[in-house]
Amino acid sequence: MDEERSVRDWLEQTTAAQATVHEVATVRPGDTLADAAALFLREKISGGPVVDEAGVCIGVLSVSDLLGATPLQDESVVPADSNYFRSLPALCARAHLERLVQAGEKSRPVAAQLVARLMTIDVVSVREETQLVDVLREMVALHVHRVVVLNADGDLVGVISTIDILSALLRTVGLFGSGMSMFGSEKSAGPVEP
Repeated sequence: MDEERSVRDWLEQTTAAQATVHEVATVRPGDTLADAAALFLREKISGGPVVDEAGVCIGVLSVSDLLGATPLQDESVVPADSNYFRSLPALCARAHLERLVQAGEKSRPVAAQLVARLMTIDVVSVREETQLVDVLREMVALHVHRVVVLNADGDLVGVISTIDILSALLRTVGLFGSGMSMFGSEKSAGPVEP
């Protein structure tokens, strides 16, 4: 019961600022999905903020977004399964094949698509002074794995993910090495003792 109480106290006394990872890997809306995926792999993260040229957070992109991406089709190309091909029985096989090749050439593969197309623009954010227990409640209520942390001026100061919270909690109770994230890197800042 004392352990349960100490965890509860920790959650209520720790602020978002104390659990925030400040060195945040960001992507830009003009980056390709391939670039974003490479960044996520290199940094061992599952998503991150999308920032504009001024560094303002305008969205969030996650691995789930990348996994749900589909190839784009040029609207001017008639897809092979459209009524166009069924309604022209006299269309020879060669013309049909040429049209299919054209459609393939004008589609944009997933890797070449831009982050702006898939990013979530409804950014879930919290202020630095928000209690960690409230951050967790918001994450659970909205079914998100990370929130953007903003200062009083609305500027991006970092990100808190579920992994960051778990690793900070484990460090606080002495079950996890200092300065380590769940992946053994130095990414998670962890909480400052309340």
